[in-house]
Amino acid sequence: MSTTSMQVERKQTWLRVGLFLNAALLGLIAWQIAGRGAVRSLGLFESQALAQQVPQPIAGGAGLFLMPAQFASNKWGCYVMDVDAQTLVAYEYNPSDRSLRLVAARSFVFDRQLRDYNTFPAPRDVQKLLELERDRDRLPPAMSPSSEPPNVDNTVDNTVETPPAGVTPASPESPNSR
Repeated sequence: MSTTSMQVERKQTWLRVGLFLNAALLGLIAWQIAGRGAVRSLGLFESQALAQQVPQPIAGGAGLFLMPAQFASNKWGCYVMDVDAQTLVAYEYNPSDRSLRLVAARSFVFDRQLRDYNTFPAPRDVQKLLELERDRDRLPPAMSPSSEPPNVDNTVDNTVETPPAGVTPASPESPNSR
C-alpha cells in the first residue's frame, strides 16, 4: 500500500471514530431529554437545582429520629426527636469550627394534649358546620336551605332589639324566680 492511501485510511478511521462519538453523545442527550432523568441515575448532567427538589430523608430508629434543618438562608443544622422522652431538640451547625450548637429544646408531652391552640377555624366551628351540613342533608329537597355554606365566626352578636312603640320590654326571668 502506498503512503497516500494509508494517510487517507487513517483520516477516514478518525472521521469514523469522531462521527461515532458524536452520535453516541447525541443519543445520550436525546435519552436525557426523553427520559427526564433517566441519565441522572448515572450521575451525568446532575445540577444543584435538581438536587434541591428532593425532600430530605429522616433517619431514625429505637425512638430517636434525626432530620436535617435549614434555619435561615445560610444556617443549617438538624432536629432530633426522642419519641420515648417526647422531646424535640434543634442543633445549628457552625462551619467555622465545625461544631454543633444546641439552639432549642422542648418537651411536647403537654403540647399533644392541646385541642385548640392557634388554629383557624376553631374545631368547634368546624363541628357546627358539619352539623349544619348533616341537618341540611336530612331535609327533603323542597325544604333544604340555599346551597351556600353558613357564615360561622367567633364574633358575639351584641345587637339589642328595640321593642315597637308603646310596648314595654319584659324583664328577663332569673333562674331562681321559679
